[in-house]
Amino acid sequence: MQFDEILEGKREHLICEYRLKTKNSGYKWILARGKIFVSNDDTKYKRMLMMSMDIDKNKRLSKELLNVELLVEDGRIIIFKWRNDQDLSVEFVSNSIKSYGYFKGSFEIGKLSYMDIVYEEDRAALKNEIEYAIKSSQKSFSKIYRIVDNAGKIKWIYSRVLILKDDFGEVEGFYGYIYDITKLKSIQEELKLRVKEEIEKNRQKDAFIIQQNKLASMGGMLGSISHQWRQPLNNVQLILHFIRDNCGKKEFSKDMLKDYINRAKTQIEYMSQTIDDFRNFYKPSKSKNRFCMEESIKTTLKLVEDQFHNNDIEIELFCKEKIVLNSYENELKQSILNILNNAKDAILQRREKESFKAAINIVIKKVAGSKVKDDIENFDSKKNFAIISIQNNGGNIDEKIIDRIFEPYFTTKFETQGTGIGLYMSKVIIEKNLKGKISVKNIPDGVVFEIILPIDEPTIEE
Repeated sequence: MQFDEILEGKREHLICEYRLKTKNSGYKWILARGKIFVSNDDTKYKRMLMMSMDIDKNKRLSKELLNVELLVEDGRIIIFKWRNDQDLSVEFVSNSIKSYGYFKGSFEIGKLSYMDIVYEEDRAALKNEIEYAIKSSQKSFSKIYRIVDNAGKIKWIYSRVLILKDDFGEVEGFYGYIYDITKLKSIQEELKLRVKEEIEKNRQKDAFIIQQNKLASMGGMLGSISHQWRQPLNNVQLILHFIRDNCGKKEFSKDMLKDYINRAKTQIEYMSQTIDDFRNFYKPSKSKNRFCMEESIKTTLKLVEDQFHNNDIEIELFCKEKIVLNSYENELKQSILNILNNAKDAILQRREKESFKAAINIVIKKVAGSKVKDDIENFDSKKNFAIISIQNNGGNIDEKIIDRIFEPYFTTKFETQGTGIGLYMSKVIIEKNLKGKISVKNIPDGVVFEIILPIDEPTIEE
């Protein structure tokens, strides 16, 4: 058709797209451009200069873009092409923008810019993301933020954006898509809330079980109180009888009376201190406090020393340096007491089979974080850590069950008379409340429990 018009003198230029057959029986799109030239001698002979260009790739790309446009026409994906200006004016938007209540033309004629539909509180963050992507020479970026549809409803969207540059490397615009994730975001927020509620429930449950565990051991503690009171009570009784029998005698002076009253007072103060020690132990730790580990463990040993002495169990405490923790002191005491009671039960059970010298050794030391395993929650190798090793010779734990002894209600030979929550609660306290780690392993004739706790070094103000 164009050739005929050129030959008839109706046009001088030829512009045509057509397909050529390739040697492998395929076809490629070609763009042809040409111009008719007349000879100088004004004869009837004419000639045409033509140029052909392979546009097959561009043709296929255009077809793909058309297919994409058709694909997103009624879907939830909206394709945008933005200019690189303050308001992200829209050069192109797919018809699927109608799913947000907007018209394609409103953007393309400049009545609306993209920033007009971005939720006001998210605009600054989006601009910062774009600026950062450009400054850091990124080729693309992704972001989740909110937009407002034409009805004023806020929707969460996921956006993936390519950064477009001109021949001089300057950013001229952006090309990408947005995808509605409002339902997904709603489910995510609901899940976060439920997880938070469950964590709080578990925290309250753990706190309740910890306190119940303290109360469950009160029977044994009352036995310790009776042991520690028996001797002072006998002493006070003897002093009172002595005063009664000698108060009328001439040789029984006022100074002697005062001396015996002071002796009785000392015994009563000792008994009063014993009550305070037990009362403080059963008081829940509501906040952290700084305390010396050695002194804290000595206080714990004082609560049970009579029980262990009566069972002929020797306890030794070794600590080469003063170590101060900022943590929940009573919870640590309870954990250690649970381990000591399990050690006592193991020793008594072994003693039913054989005679041996029962011993429990407690060692406290400070180590650098670089020498500690990093499987501790929020582990920081720059911190120092306190390690408490509690070793007893009550026999080994069966290797088949040693990994299960910290499970709730899993009773071993150590807890034949218990509920099976002592070691479980020690693990909960140490790893959740004190942010440390507890482990156990067999040694010759017994086991050793190891507690690792982070040391919060005091600041200059402290």
